[in-house]
Order: sequence, then C-alpha cells, then structure tokens
Amino acid sequence: MTRGAADLESVRAGCVWSVGSGWRCRGALALGVESGPKCPAIKAREPLWQAFRRSDSYRESHEVGSMPRRRPVSDHEIGLFNDSLERCTARRDFLGLFYEAFVASSAEAAEKFRNTNFNTQKKVLKASLYLMMLAAMGKSEAEAHLERIAELHNRRHHDVRPELYSLWLDCLVQTVKKVDPFCDANTERAWRIMMEPGIAFMQSRY
Repeated sequence: MTRGAADLESVRAGCVWSVGSGWRCRGALALGVESGPKCPAIKAREPLWQAFRRSDSYRESHEVGSMPRRRPVSDHEIGLFNDSLERCTARRDFLGLFYEAFVASSAEAAEKFRNTNFNTQKKVLKASLYLMMLAAMGKSEAEAHLERIAELHNRRHHDVRPELYSLWLDCLVQTVKKVDPFCDANTERAWRIMMEPGIAFMQSRY
C-alpha cells in the first residue's frame, strides 16, 4: 500500500491524529462500524500530514489542483484542528448539537433536513470533516470525495445555495466552542482555515 493510500485508509477507518499521541485507530467508527483493520498510519509511525508533505502528491497538488489556491496550511494549524476535533468527537452529542444549531439557524436549513436520517448524516459528517482537512492540504483523494459531495449538493440535486455554507461553518464553530473546553481563538481560526477550502470548492460547484 502506498503512503498516500495508507493515509486515506486511516481517515476512512476513523483514525485520529493528535500532537500528544500520534495516530490512534478507532476502527471504522466514522462509517458506523464498531471495529476495523489496524490503522496503516500506525505502521508508518508518523502523522499523516508529515508523511504527505514529503510526498510527490503534495508537491503536485500545489502546482496543479482543483481546490481553490490558498496559502499552505501549517503543521501547527493542522495539529490544533486535529486535537480539537478529537476532543469534540469524544463527546457523543457533538454532531447532534451542531445539527440542532444549524437547523434552528435558518428556515431554509430546517427544510433541507426535514426528512433526514440524522444517525446516518452524523456518520457522513464525521468522516467528511477529516476529508475536508486533507482537501485543505491539497490531497487529490479527498478532493475526489468532495467532488461527489458537491455533485449531490448542487442546484440539480439537493440545491444547497452557496450562502448556506457560511451559516453551516458558523454553526459548526459555535458548537466547537461549546463542546471543546480548550477551544481558544487560535483553535477557532484553525477550524475555519481547515474548512474554508472545502466550502469554497462546494460553492464553486453549485
């Protein structure tokens, strides 16, 4: 298995990287599975972003890529985001609280989610948060995932207007601030930095 494939498999398996403990395998929790294969990134003995930054795919994605061009995210920002996301997802009510806030924030959002199975939706969102991080790093496999999601959300399908994504991000960050006891201004900024490239991509595909 290549380094890039191992990294993506780790994310799909619901693995989490933190500054203090590196990659930790949680099986396939993000996909609703109680356990999964041993995380390939554990065998690599280094964080995804360190391995990826040395790879040819990273250099190529920053020369030619479909994601909006922004300044490269820093290792510190990635670490802040990962650690905060791990703390948030350790709370079983995190994603539920987010969707409660988002649905309550807009009549349009409430209508979009009127017939939604939130158990399934929360699993999809959990996996997507990690993939949006990889997309912010310019990883092509993550961009392919966002391309599929963008297709489902464009005007020909779910018709999610570009303006709703800003509201989505605001509600997500507010929920992080409520759930993560260590969330500060830098952590909030890291969340926005990691989410904004994926959001801009989705908006551009509307």
